[in-house]
This record gives sequence, C-alpha cells and structure tokens, in this order.
Amino acid sequence: MTSEIQGQWPYGERAPKLHPAFKDELNRITVGDPEPTRPDGSPTPGHADRIMLRRELMTLMKAAHAGTVRDIEYEQVRDGDVVVELKFPRPGNRGGWHFRLYTGVPKAPAVLVWVVASRKPDERWDHGWNQIQNEHIRLAVNRFKEWITDQFAAQLRS
Repeated sequence: MTSEIQGQWPYGERAPKLHPAFKDELNRITVGDPEPTRPDGSPTPGHADRIMLRRELMTLMKAAHAGTVRDIEYEQVRDGDVVVELKFPRPGNRGGWHFRLYTGVPKAPAVLVWVVASRKPDERWDHGWNQIQNEHIRLAVNRFKEWITDQFAAQLRS
C-alpha cells in the first residue's frame, strides 16, 4: 500500500517508541557492521560512512514521525495490526544491501513502534533474499503484537 499524494503517508504524524532490541539492531547493521565484505564482494565501508548510513536511516525515521515519508520509501506489509516496512535506499541498493526498518502503527495512541531494524542482500547477490525479508516481517509482527499485549495489560493494571 502506498500513499497517493507524493510526500505523504496515510498514518499521519506520530511519536516514536522503540522495542528494546531495535536500537541494538540498528547499531549492528550500521556503525557496528560486523561483515568484512558486502554481498557484492566489495569491502565494508569505513566507520564514517557507517555513521552516515545510520544518520540517513534516522532521517527516514524522523520523516515517518512527521508523516512526510514518500510513497516509494515504504510498504504496508500487514493489515489489521498494521506493520509498515520503511525501505532504504529506494530505489536501488548500496553495495548489495537493502536496509529495512519495520514499525508498528497502533490505532491509538498516535505512535510508531519501531520493532525491527534489518538488512537483506539484493536479489542479485542472494536468491534467498525473500526468505530473509519474510523472516524479518514475521519478527516485526510478533514484536508488535507483544507491544500491543503489554499496552493492554498496563491499562488493566491501572
């Protein structure tokens, strides 16, 4: 699902919430990249480049909070308990990696719940990329369901 108006997405402005694992995952795939080479065989970028990548991903997250994500930068991957995949870069790739940030979009309150930070190889380098992506989506859905359950339980306690 994509928005029909360039520069807008249908979830509006929302505040951020982080799943406990999200920040560590984001750091691992950017500034703490453990891979000695990229899927295309080229060397891993230097530390400054990995810091810039993290900043670009955070800029994309901030655009989502502000409701200004472009329609080519996201895809809703689950209905009901809505889970959205933010894509970077889009279109194209960086050395064979596609970075994906998964967020849950609860009906209320107006927050985005950042549940999974991941990357997958371009299909040119790994023909099993769709299985990797599907596993990331399953993990995102499960983490979002846990968050919803925790919120519901907290309301019952108060």
